[in-house]
Amino acid sequence: MSVSNRMYVFLVYFRAPMTVPTQNPQTQTNTASCSPGWIMYHGSCYFFHTNIRYRWRDANSFCSAHQTHLVNIETTEEDHFLKKESSKRIPLLNGAYSDTGVWVGGSDDAIEGRWEWIDGFSHTSKPIQGYSNWYRGEPDSGDGEHEEDCMCLVGEKGFQWQDYHCSKHMFFICESST
Repeated sequence: MSVSNRMYVFLVYFRAPMTVPTQNPQTQTNTASCSPGWIMYHGSCYFFHTNIRYRWRDANSFCSAHQTHLVNIETTEEDHFLKKESSKRIPLLNGAYSDTGVWVGGSDDAIEGRWEWIDGFSHTSKPIQGYSNWYRGEPDSGDGEHEEDCMCLVGEKGFQWQDYHCSKHMFFICESST
């Protein structure tokens, strides 16, 4: 009878704790961590989907399937963060605007001219009030035929807000509150 030599390999998986202390305990005592590939900013996690372009509804469905929603931009600080991170990931090509476009959660599909933040995961919406950063002349509804009902940021226009045809394929950003 022969004795065989066997090598056993044991893999140990360690996951870091889900909460980490923040620098400013007056405003937040703990902040949940984001999943790998996501970026934490002011209590939300963001995923910049910049490898494949989707139509707005497909991007919204992708975010919903991951229990998140297309990003709702509610402050100047958040807008600047999104512009900075988008510009790191999306090269400006001097080509079609949709090549540097990034879908966000705004839409006026329900009522033309009434822009709302759409949360496809919770199936809710809320009017866009307070902060906005539309590119000059936007929203313009395309040719006025209720053709541009979805909001994006366009790199060739400084990642300012623009309405666009929902059927265009663009990158997108998902957001999740922690």
